[in-house]
Amino acid sequence: MQTLDLKKLDNRNPIIATSPSESTSAKYAFIDTKKAISAFEKAGWHPVTMCVTRAWALNRVGFQRHMIRFRNTKAKLSVGDIIPELIYENSHDGSCTYKIHGGLYRLKCENGLVIAEIPSFESVKVRHYGLISDRVEDANKYMMKSLSWLSHRIRELKTLDMTRDKQNSYAWDALNLRYKSNSDVLKRIDYQELLTPLRKEDNANDLWTTYNKVQEHLIKGIYQIMRPQNDEVLVNAKPLTNIKELIRVNSELWELTDTYSRN
Repeated sequence: MQTLDLKKLDNRNPIIATSPSESTSAKYAFIDTKKAISAFEKAGWHPVTMCVTRAWALNRVGFQRHMIRFRNTKAKLSVGDIIPELIYENSHDGSCTYKIHGGLYRLKCENGLVIAEIPSFESVKVRHYGLISDRVEDANKYMMKSLSWLSHRIRELKTLDMTRDKQNSYAWDALNLRYKSNSDVLKRIDYQELLTPLRKEDNANDLWTTYNKVQEHLIKGIYQIMRPQNDEVLVNAKPLTNIKELIRVNSELWELTDTYSRN
């Protein structure tokens, strides 16, 4: 497992910030991301990837929202190529609260999923004021307890066959949540593109495979959009890079999948 080398980070990277932005209030309690990383590592979780939101103002450079995905070599699932993760989200400019999400990573497509809800595990959130308890250890315990349930849930989703009509319905619903039901954009996208297999393993019609295909297309922007004034011209969609939207879309996709599994 290759981990992040914090020593190679630019000194303007918010991950190594030692104080909050001057734009925060006097009540704001700074949460040092480097210390949080140390807490994760102490619990056996090591940083493997990171993402930093673009700063739109100079006073936010080095303090903006950031996300880190952690893995633990002892945290394993008994299904395929899926790796459990903990996802840390934070900022030093007051733009978001400190959170820890549950996540999954599929090796074949190199794609990270975000779990919205796991029994006895929920996103651990701490607002940036007052004293902060050791939420990292709580998240570690909850995730480790949930591994068996997660393995069972994935196997269960793999047994649920989807008719073509149901797959189309799922893809349309997923596209709607991606664009927040913006009809102007939706009418310019062929939602069936989201169901195109990108590798031979994705030719199956079960709910788990459908979820993974649609998620990968949406997050990586692997579909086309017609130009507003010329429907004969297609442009490639952009990958989803905004951290807030990445978490939202991934979480809602998990919830959508759960809904389809019960219908």
